[in-house]
Amino acid sequence: MNNYVIADNICKFCKQKQITVEQLAEAIGKSPRQVNRYRNAQCKNISFSTLSKIADVLKISVTELVS
Repeated sequence: MNNYVIADNICKFCKQKQITVEQLAEAIGKSPRQVNRYRNAQCKNISFSTLSKIADVLKISVTELVS
């Protein structure tokens, strides 16, 4: 799993869907600070559960998120 690809995709899909860091954080049960870490590729091990929650909020598949 490439953290930079995931980070880029989170940013891209949030922008497309007009979802803020705060909205995404609330929806997945994480802090905005943690979501910013995901968006900046500062987390090395994002759990599948978290990826799945992010994908659900963004209305995309996990595959789209990680590739």
